[in-house]
Amino acid sequence: MSNIIDFFHEPEVLTKEFLHQKYVVEGLSCAEISRSVASSRTTILKRLKECNIELRPVGSNQKRKRGVGYGEKVEKRKLIEHKRESEAIQRMIALREKGFSYRKIAEVLNTMKVPTKTGKGKWHGKTVHQVLMRLEAS
Repeated sequence: MSNIIDFFHEPEVLTKEFLHQKYVVEGLSCAEISRSVASSRTTILKRLKECNIELRPVGSNQKRKRGVGYGEKVEKRKLIEHKRESEAIQRMIALREKGFSYRKIAEVLNTMKVPTKTGKGKWHGKTVHQVLMRLEAS
């Protein structure tokens, strides 16, 4: 009986090559793969183990907005440049090179209605300082 159940829950697409492509190369999670093939996460996890595909530690594949710096964004699980925010950073750098203080730069950004990372609130000198210091560190 269990072989019959396994047959219906393991579509032909769950080959080692398919799972390697989706899980390792594309970096999809078990949940994402299971949704794409209309199967359970448990079945995907079981097939990954059967195919000897090394599993990632739980939670290691997460990209949270909280960890994304100003000027970056996550798209399709990859960190890419955020064009509009990068332009704002260039303005900050230019103003700083002209001798503006961090507080004055924040005032200019607020006057120009440049959105913060969350799109809420206003710019503060400390925030401008942190954005520019993060750039120097990288």
